[in-house]
Amino acid sequence: MVSLSQRDEVAQRIKADAEMRGVYALVFAEDFDYSQSSAFAHSELLKSVALKDCAAFQEQVNDIGRRGASEDAVWYNNDSLIFLLLLGCASMSIDMHFLDGVLAARDRNTNSTPRRINEIFHALRHCEYGLEGRFSFIKITFLNLLGKLKLTVQDAEHSYKELTSDGFLEELSPFHQLLALRAFDLILFRRVPNSYESVEQLVVGIEELKNKVKLGDVFKMMKAFPVKWVWGGISIIAFLVVSAFGVGMRFSRSTQGTESALIRPSAIKISQLIDPLKYSAPAIQAIAKYESINHPPSQGESNLIIGLETSKLISPTPKFSVELTTSDFELADAEALLVQSADGGMMQTLLPSQTGNKSARIFLPPLTTDSNLIVILIIHSKEVYTSEYIASRIVLRILD
Repeated sequence: MVSLSQRDEVAQRIKADAEMRGVYALVFAEDFDYSQSSAFAHSELLKSVALKDCAAFQEQVNDIGRRGASEDAVWYNNDSLIFLLLLGCASMSIDMHFLDGVLAARDRNTNSTPRRINEIFHALRHCEYGLEGRFSFIKITFLNLLGKLKLTVQDAEHSYKELTSDGFLEELSPFHQLLALRAFDLILFRRVPNSYESVEQLVVGIEELKNKVKLGDVFKMMKAFPVKWVWGGISIIAFLVVSAFGVGMRFSRSTQGTESALIRPSAIKISQLIDPLKYSAPAIQAIAKYESINHPPSQGESNLIIGLETSKLISPTPKFSVELTTSDFELADAEALLVQSADGGMMQTLLPSQTGNKSARIFLPPLTTDSNLIVILIIHSKEVYTSEYIASRIVLRILD
Protein backbone atom coordinates (compact mmCIF):
# COMPACT_ATOMS: atom_id res chain seq x y z
CA MET A 1 0.00 0.00 0.00
CA VAL A 2 1.02 3.66 -0.46
CA SER A 3 0.83 5.36 2.93
CA LEU A 4 -0.18 9.00 3.09
CA SER A 5 3.03 9.83 4.94
CA GLN A 6 5.06 8.30 2.09
CA ARG A 7 2.93 10.10 -0.47
CA ASP A 8 3.35 13.45 1.30
CA GLU A 9 7.11 12.92 1.58
CA VAL A 10 7.48 12.25 -2.15
CA ALA A 11 5.16 15.14 -3.08
CA GLN A 12 7.04 17.63 -0.90
CA ARG A 13 10.37 16.51 -2.34
CA ILE A 14 9.10 17.04 -5.90
CA LYS A 15 7.58 20.43 -5.08
CA ALA A 16 10.88 21.55 -3.53
CA ASP A 17 12.72 20.74 -6.77
CA ALA A 18 12.92 24.01 -8.74
CA GLU A 19 12.99 22.10 -12.04
CA MET A 20 9.88 20.07 -11.25
CA ARG A 21 7.76 22.70 -9.47
CA GLY A 22 6.07 24.01 -12.62
CA VAL A 23 5.40 20.51 -13.91
CA TYR A 24 3.86 19.63 -10.54
CA ALA A 25 1.56 22.66 -10.81
CA LEU A 26 0.46 21.59 -14.30
CA VAL A 27 -0.23 17.98 -13.31
CA PHE A 28 -2.07 18.87 -10.09
CA ALA A 29 -3.92 21.86 -11.61
CA GLU A 30 -2.42 24.35 -9.14
CA ASP A 31 -2.08 28.09 -9.70
CA PHE A 32 1.47 28.90 -10.76
CA ASP A 33 3.44 31.73 -12.34
CA TYR A 34 5.14 29.89 -15.20
CA SER A 35 7.60 32.71 -15.65
CA GLN A 36 9.21 31.29 -12.49
CA SER A 37 9.87 27.92 -14.10
CA SER A 38 13.14 28.99 -15.72
CA ALA A 39 14.97 26.16 -13.93
CA PHE A 40 13.05 23.70 -16.09
CA ALA A 41 15.07 22.90 -19.21
CA HIS A 42 12.07 23.48 -21.46
CA SER A 43 10.28 26.21 -19.52
CA GLU A 44 8.78 27.88 -22.61
CA LEU A 45 7.34 24.58 -23.76
CA LEU A 46 5.87 23.96 -20.29
CA LYS A 47 4.37 27.44 -20.23
CA SER A 48 2.80 27.10 -23.68
CA VAL A 49 1.23 23.74 -22.76
CA ALA A 50 -0.05 24.94 -19.38
CA LEU A 51 -1.57 28.10 -20.86
CA LYS A 52 -2.68 26.35 -24.07
CA ASP A 53 -0.90 29.01 -26.13
CA CYS A 54 -1.07 27.42 -29.57
CA ALA A 55 1.24 29.92 -31.30
CA ALA A 56 3.95 29.64 -28.64
CA PHE A 57 3.64 25.86 -28.60
CA GLN A 58 3.98 25.70 -32.40
CA GLU A 59 7.21 27.70 -32.12
CA GLN A 60 8.57 25.14 -29.68
CA VAL A 61 7.49 22.29 -31.97
CA ASN A 62 9.22 23.94 -34.95
CA ASP A 63 12.40 24.39 -32.92
CA ILE A 64 12.41 20.79 -31.73
CA GLY A 65 11.59 19.57 -35.24
CA ARG A 66 14.79 21.22 -36.49
CA ARG A 67 16.88 19.20 -34.04
CA GLY A 68 18.22 15.83 -35.04
CA ALA A 69 17.45 12.64 -33.17
CA SER A 70 20.90 11.22 -33.77
CA GLU A 71 22.39 8.52 -31.57
CA ASP A 72 24.70 11.01 -29.82
CA ALA A 73 21.82 13.34 -28.92
CA VAL A 74 20.36 13.03 -25.43
CA TRP A 75 17.57 15.59 -25.36
CA TYR A 76 14.97 13.16 -26.67
CA ASN A 77 15.52 10.84 -23.67
CA ASN A 78 13.89 13.46 -21.45
CA ASP A 79 10.53 11.83 -20.56
CA SER A 80 8.97 15.04 -19.26
CA LEU A 81 9.78 16.76 -22.57
CA ILE A 82 8.17 13.98 -24.64
CA PHE A 83 5.13 13.92 -22.33
CA LEU A 84 4.65 17.69 -22.74
CA LEU A 85 4.98 17.47 -26.52
CA LEU A 86 2.38 14.70 -26.69
CA LEU A 87 0.06 16.57 -24.32
CA GLY A 88 0.38 19.87 -26.18
CA CYS A 89 -0.27 18.27 -29.57
CA ALA A 90 -3.29 16.34 -28.28
CA SER A 91 -4.82 19.30 -26.44
CA MET A 92 -4.27 21.79 -29.29
CA SER A 93 -4.92 19.41 -32.23
CA ILE A 94 -1.42 19.72 -33.69
CA ASP A 95 -0.02 17.06 -36.02
CA MET A 96 2.30 14.65 -34.19
CA HIS A 97 4.20 13.19 -37.14
CA PHE A 98 7.34 15.09 -36.14
CA LEU A 99 7.50 12.84 -33.05
CA ASP A 100 7.77 9.60 -35.03
CA GLY A 101 11.53 9.92 -35.55
CA VAL A 102 12.04 10.93 -31.92
CA LEU A 103 10.12 7.92 -30.59
CA ALA A 104 11.94 5.63 -33.03
CA ALA A 105 15.30 6.93 -31.74
CA ARG A 106 14.17 6.27 -28.16
CA ASP A 107 13.39 2.67 -29.13
CA ARG A 108 17.14 2.04 -29.43
CA ASN A 109 17.41 2.07 -25.63
CA THR A 110 17.85 -1.56 -24.57
CA ASN A 111 16.82 -0.98 -20.93
CA SER A 112 13.44 -2.63 -20.30
CA THR A 113 11.87 0.20 -18.28
CA PRO A 114 12.59 3.05 -20.76
CA ARG A 115 11.43 0.79 -23.61
CA ARG A 116 8.15 0.04 -21.80
CA ILE A 117 7.61 3.75 -21.12
CA ASN A 118 8.29 4.50 -24.77
CA GLU A 119 5.61 1.97 -25.72
CA ILE A 120 3.19 4.08 -23.66
CA PHE A 121 4.36 7.20 -25.53
CA HIS A 122 3.87 5.40 -28.87
CA ALA A 123 0.30 4.57 -27.77
CA LEU A 124 -0.38 8.19 -26.79
CA ARG A 125 1.05 9.33 -30.11
CA HIS A 126 -1.57 7.19 -31.89
CA CYS A 127 -4.37 8.12 -29.43
CA GLU A 128 -4.53 4.57 -28.05
CA TYR A 129 -5.79 5.16 -24.54
CA GLY A 130 -6.52 1.65 -23.22
CA LEU A 131 -5.33 1.28 -19.62
CA GLU A 132 -4.19 -2.33 -19.77
CA GLY A 133 -0.57 -3.33 -19.20
CA ARG A 134 2.18 -1.77 -17.13
CA PHE A 135 2.70 1.95 -16.46
CA SER A 136 -0.96 2.72 -17.17
CA PHE A 137 -0.68 5.51 -14.59
CA ILE A 138 1.01 7.62 -17.30
CA LYS A 139 -2.12 7.41 -19.46
CA ILE A 140 -4.40 8.12 -16.48
CA THR A 141 -2.67 11.42 -15.73
CA PHE A 142 -2.41 12.26 -19.45
CA LEU A 143 -6.13 11.66 -20.04
CA ASN A 144 -7.06 13.70 -16.99
CA LEU A 145 -5.06 16.66 -18.30
CA LEU A 146 -6.93 16.26 -21.61
CA GLY A 147 -10.28 16.13 -19.81
CA LYS A 148 -10.96 12.68 -21.27
CA LEU A 149 -10.49 10.43 -18.25
CA LYS A 150 -13.21 7.81 -17.75
CA LEU A 151 -11.86 5.43 -15.16
CA THR A 152 -13.79 2.18 -14.84
CA VAL A 153 -13.70 -0.07 -11.80
CA GLN A 154 -11.52 -2.58 -13.66
CA ASP A 155 -9.08 0.11 -14.85
CA ALA A 156 -8.84 1.55 -11.34
CA GLU A 157 -8.16 -1.84 -9.74
CA HIS A 158 -5.52 -2.70 -12.35
CA SER A 159 -3.58 0.54 -11.83
CA TYR A 160 -4.11 0.53 -8.07
CA LYS A 161 -2.44 -2.89 -7.75
CA GLU A 162 0.57 -1.71 -9.74
CA LEU A 163 0.96 1.60 -7.91
CA THR A 164 0.71 -0.04 -4.48
CA SER A 165 3.03 -2.96 -5.19
CA ASP A 166 6.11 -3.11 -2.96
CA GLY A 167 8.90 -0.80 -4.08
CA PHE A 168 7.16 0.36 -7.27
CA LEU A 169 7.12 4.08 -6.44
CA GLU A 170 10.77 4.11 -5.33
CA GLU A 171 11.91 2.63 -8.65
CA LEU A 172 10.46 5.51 -10.69
CA SER A 173 12.21 8.73 -11.73
CA PRO A 174 10.99 11.96 -10.03
CA PHE A 175 8.91 12.86 -13.10
CA HIS A 176 7.19 9.49 -13.19
CA GLN A 177 6.72 9.58 -9.42
CA LEU A 178 4.84 12.83 -10.00
CA LEU A 179 2.58 11.20 -12.60
CA ALA A 180 2.08 8.20 -10.32
CA LEU A 181 1.02 10.34 -7.35
CA ARG A 182 -1.54 12.15 -9.48
CA ALA A 183 -2.83 8.88 -10.93
CA PHE A 184 -3.16 7.44 -7.42
CA ASP A 185 -5.36 10.40 -6.41
CA LEU A 186 -7.43 10.07 -9.57
CA ILE A 187 -7.98 6.35 -8.98
CA LEU A 188 -9.40 7.11 -5.54
CA PHE A 189 -11.42 10.20 -6.44
CA ARG A 190 -12.45 9.83 -10.09
CA ARG A 191 -13.37 6.17 -10.47
CA VAL A 192 -16.71 5.70 -12.23
CA PRO A 193 -18.65 3.17 -10.13
CA ASN A 194 -20.55 0.26 -11.56
CA SER A 195 -24.28 0.58 -11.08
CA TYR A 196 -24.42 -2.87 -9.52
CA GLU A 197 -21.39 -4.79 -8.21
CA SER A 198 -23.15 -7.81 -6.67
CA VAL A 199 -26.26 -9.94 -7.06
CA GLU A 200 -27.75 -8.33 -3.97
CA GLN A 201 -27.26 -4.83 -5.39
CA LEU A 202 -28.82 -5.94 -8.68
CA VAL A 203 -31.85 -7.31 -6.83
CA VAL A 204 -32.23 -4.07 -4.89
CA GLY A 205 -31.90 -2.07 -8.10
CA ILE A 206 -34.56 -4.12 -9.84
CA GLU A 207 -36.91 -3.76 -6.88
CA GLU A 208 -36.44 0.01 -7.01
CA LEU A 209 -37.44 -0.06 -10.69
CA LYS A 210 -40.36 -2.45 -10.53
CA ASN A 211 -42.96 0.20 -9.72
CA LYS A 212 -41.70 2.51 -12.47
CA VAL A 213 -41.43 0.10 -15.41
CA LYS A 214 -44.11 0.38 -18.09
CA LEU A 215 -44.99 -2.20 -20.74
CA GLY A 216 -43.17 -0.22 -23.42
CA ASP A 217 -40.04 -0.18 -21.27
CA VAL A 218 -40.10 -3.98 -21.11
CA PHE A 219 -39.74 -4.25 -24.89
CA LYS A 220 -36.97 -1.61 -24.88
CA MET A 221 -35.13 -3.70 -22.30
CA MET A 222 -35.52 -6.82 -24.44
CA LYS A 223 -34.09 -5.03 -27.49
CA ALA A 224 -31.11 -3.85 -25.44
CA PHE A 225 -29.98 -7.40 -24.67
CA PRO A 226 -27.52 -9.10 -27.08
CA VAL A 227 -28.76 -12.39 -28.51
CA LYS A 228 -26.66 -14.48 -26.12
CA TRP A 229 -28.27 -12.63 -23.19
CA VAL A 230 -31.88 -13.00 -24.33
CA TRP A 231 -32.69 -15.70 -21.81
CA GLY A 232 -31.05 -13.67 -19.10
CA GLY A 233 -33.15 -10.69 -20.20
CA ILE A 234 -36.31 -12.80 -20.10
CA SER A 235 -35.38 -13.98 -16.61
CA ILE A 236 -34.82 -10.45 -15.33
CA ILE A 237 -38.05 -9.16 -16.82
CA ALA A 238 -39.87 -12.18 -15.38
CA PHE A 239 -38.33 -11.28 -12.05
CA LEU A 240 -39.72 -7.77 -12.40
CA VAL A 241 -43.19 -9.20 -12.93
CA VAL A 242 -42.90 -11.66 -10.06
CA SER A 243 -41.46 -8.95 -7.79
CA ALA A 244 -44.63 -6.94 -8.27
CA PHE A 245 -46.39 -9.68 -6.29
CA GLY A 246 -43.85 -9.67 -3.47
CA VAL A 247 -41.86 -12.79 -4.33
CA GLY A 248 -38.78 -10.72 -5.10
CA MET A 249 -38.75 -9.27 -1.61
CA ARG A 250 -38.68 -12.75 -0.08
CA PHE A 251 -35.87 -13.78 -2.44
CA SER A 252 -33.88 -10.68 -1.55
CA ARG A 253 -34.19 -11.35 2.16
CA SER A 254 -33.10 -14.96 1.75
CA THR A 255 -29.93 -14.00 -0.17
CA GLN A 256 -28.98 -11.38 2.40
CA GLY A 257 -29.13 -13.92 5.22
CA THR A 258 -26.29 -16.09 3.91
CA GLU A 259 -23.61 -16.71 6.52
CA SER A 260 -19.99 -16.04 5.64
CA ALA A 261 -17.21 -18.38 6.67
CA LEU A 262 -14.62 -15.59 6.60
CA ILE A 263 -13.17 -14.31 9.85
CA ARG A 264 -13.83 -10.64 10.41
CA PRO A 265 -14.90 -8.25 13.19
CA SER A 266 -18.48 -8.85 14.28
CA ALA A 267 -19.16 -5.11 14.30
CA ILE A 268 -17.51 -1.76 13.68
CA LYS A 269 -18.38 0.92 16.17
CA ILE A 270 -17.91 4.68 16.04
CA SER A 271 -15.67 5.71 18.93
CA GLN A 272 -15.64 9.49 18.44
CA LEU A 273 -16.41 12.43 16.20
CA ILE A 274 -13.54 14.48 14.77
CA ASP A 275 -13.27 17.71 12.79
CA PRO A 276 -11.28 16.59 9.71
CA LEU A 277 -10.47 20.20 8.72
CA LYS A 278 -8.65 20.65 12.04
CA TYR A 279 -7.29 17.14 12.52
CA SER A 280 -3.64 16.75 13.53
CA ALA A 281 -2.67 14.89 10.34
CA PRO A 282 -2.18 17.38 7.43
CA ALA A 283 -3.14 14.74 4.87
CA ILE A 284 -6.57 14.30 6.45
CA GLN A 285 -7.08 18.09 6.41
CA ALA A 286 -6.11 18.14 2.73
CA ILE A 287 -8.57 15.37 1.83
CA ALA A 288 -11.39 17.10 3.70
CA LYS A 289 -10.64 20.41 1.97
CA TYR A 290 -10.47 18.70 -1.44
CA GLU A 291 -13.82 16.98 -0.88
CA SER A 292 -15.48 20.19 0.33
CA ILE A 293 -14.37 22.14 -2.75
CA ASN A 294 -15.34 19.40 -5.21
CA HIS A 295 -18.80 18.68 -3.75
CA PRO A 296 -20.56 22.03 -3.29
CA PRO A 297 -24.20 21.82 -2.13
CA SER A 298 -27.14 22.73 -4.34
CA GLN A 299 -28.97 25.99 -3.77
CA GLY A 300 -30.93 25.88 -0.54
CA GLU A 301 -28.85 23.06 0.96
CA SER A 302 -26.28 23.13 3.73
CA ASN A 303 -22.86 21.51 3.48
CA LEU A 304 -21.35 19.74 6.48
CA ILE A 305 -18.02 17.92 6.77
CA ILE A 306 -17.71 15.47 9.63
CA GLY A 307 -15.21 12.80 10.58
CA LEU A 308 -15.90 9.51 12.30
CA GLU A 309 -13.20 7.51 14.06
CA THR A 310 -14.00 3.85 14.66
CA SER A 311 -12.96 1.58 17.48
CA LYS A 312 -10.05 -0.80 16.94
CA LEU A 313 -10.38 -3.62 14.42
CA ILE A 314 -8.56 -6.20 16.51
CA SER A 315 -8.97 -9.61 14.86
CA PRO A 316 -6.80 -10.56 11.88
CA THR A 317 -9.08 -10.79 8.87
CA PRO A 318 -9.11 -11.21 5.09
CA LYS A 319 -10.13 -8.20 3.05
CA PHE A 320 -13.73 -7.09 3.33
CA SER A 321 -15.86 -4.00 2.77
CA VAL A 322 -17.88 -1.74 5.02
CA GLU A 323 -21.16 -0.16 4.01
CA LEU A 324 -22.02 3.18 5.54
CA THR A 325 -25.70 4.05 5.22
CA THR A 326 -28.06 6.86 6.20
CA SER A 327 -31.69 7.47 5.36
CA ASP A 328 -31.95 11.14 6.28
CA PHE A 329 -29.28 12.98 4.29
CA GLU A 330 -27.61 13.07 0.92
CA LEU A 331 -24.16 11.57 1.23
CA ALA A 332 -22.28 13.69 -1.31
CA ASP A 333 -19.06 11.75 -0.81
CA ALA A 334 -17.12 9.67 1.68
CA GLU A 335 -13.42 8.94 2.01
CA ALA A 336 -11.88 6.47 4.45
CA LEU A 337 -8.41 6.08 5.88
CA LEU A 338 -6.93 3.02 7.55
CA VAL A 339 -4.86 3.95 10.61
CA GLN A 340 -2.23 1.39 11.62
CA SER A 341 0.72 1.28 13.99
CA ALA A 342 4.04 1.61 12.18
CA ASP A 343 7.68 2.15 13.03
CA GLY A 344 8.04 5.73 14.16
CA GLY A 345 4.34 6.37 14.73
CA MET A 346 1.00 5.87 13.01
CA MET A 347 0.50 5.29 9.30
CA GLN A 348 -2.64 6.50 7.51
CA THR A 349 -3.56 4.89 4.18
CA LEU A 350 -6.32 6.23 1.92
CA LEU A 351 -8.69 3.41 0.92
CA PRO A 352 -10.75 2.90 -2.24
CA SER A 353 -14.42 3.75 -1.71
CA GLN A 354 -17.60 3.98 -3.73
CA THR A 355 -20.34 6.46 -2.83
CA GLY A 356 -24.01 6.42 -3.73
CA ASN A 357 -26.80 8.78 -2.75
CA LYS A 358 -27.41 7.29 0.68
CA SER A 359 -24.53 4.90 1.20
CA ALA A 360 -20.81 4.39 0.74
CA ARG A 361 -18.78 1.21 0.40
CA ILE A 362 -15.25 1.13 1.77
CA PHE A 363 -12.84 -1.58 0.58
CA LEU A 364 -10.38 -2.78 3.23
CA PRO A 365 -7.17 -4.76 2.67
CA PRO A 366 -6.26 -7.82 4.76
CA LEU A 367 -5.58 -6.72 8.34
CA THR A 368 -2.84 -8.23 10.46
CA THR A 369 -2.36 -5.61 13.17
CA ASP A 370 -4.46 -3.42 15.41
CA SER A 371 -6.02 -0.75 13.26
CA ASN A 372 -9.03 1.51 12.97
CA LEU A 373 -10.77 3.68 10.39
CA ILE A 374 -11.24 7.41 9.98
CA VAL A 375 -14.15 8.21 7.67
CA ILE A 376 -14.64 11.70 6.21
CA LEU A 377 -18.21 12.47 5.14
CA ILE A 378 -19.59 15.29 3.02
CA ILE A 379 -23.27 15.72 3.94
CA HIS A 380 -25.83 17.78 2.01
CA SER A 381 -29.27 18.48 3.46
CA LYS A 382 -32.03 21.06 3.37
CA GLU A 383 -32.09 21.08 7.19
CA VAL A 384 -29.31 22.21 9.50
CA TYR A 385 -28.16 19.34 11.71
CA THR A 386 -25.39 18.97 14.26
CA SER A 387 -22.51 16.58 13.68
CA GLU A 388 -23.62 14.57 16.70
CA TYR A 389 -27.10 14.05 15.27
CA ILE A 390 -25.74 13.01 11.88
CA ALA A 391 -23.33 10.56 13.50
CA SER A 392 -26.21 9.02 15.41
CA ARG A 393 -27.97 8.26 12.11
CA ILE A 394 -24.99 6.55 10.48
CA VAL A 395 -24.82 2.75 10.34
CA LEU A 396 -21.62 0.80 9.62
CA ARG A 397 -22.37 -2.64 8.22
CA ILE A 398 -19.73 -5.26 7.37
CA LEU A 399 -20.10 -6.91 3.96
CA ASP A 400 -18.52 -9.98 2.39
